[in-house]
Amino acid sequence: MAICLDVPVGLEYLQAMPDNAGTVAFVEVMRVEEALRRVAFLLWCAATQPACLTGVAELTESQELDVVETLDGVCKEGELDPQLRWMLGYYHGRFPAVFGRFERARALQHVLKQTFPEAWRSADREARHFEGRGLMGRFWSDVITSEERD
Repeated sequence: MAICLDVPVGLEYLQAMPDNAGTVAFVEVMRVEEALRRVAFLLWCAATQPACLTGVAELTESQELDVVETLDGVCKEGELDPQLRWMLGYYHGRFPAVFGRFERARALQHVLKQTFPEAWRSADREARHFEGRGLMGRFWSDVITSEERD
């Protein structure tokens, strides 16, 4: 599995699109946001869970930096979507070292410090909203479903 992040280029492209392409721009923004949610999850998952249980192998240092630099840029621009914000809060609250070790990503570190680890509990988070969203979707569906049973 290869991770290729052209997210900053994608965001610049969307900002340059004319207004009459609003529908296409919306779809592209959703794809960029979803891709960023998934790679942030993969980075966290690879660092916290054994590959034999998840099927997610370690990311290379270069891949990790691509993810973190993209997250940092999105945080710096104030473009972090609410769902990714509470996801990052959850990930960071459980294993702070995963994203915390990237000290140079100052905007990301600021967001991590400002986001309550339990913010996901008050978010719009129905398990059905995570269907068809790969391993990240199955993870969040399980977290939400298990929390509802408790």
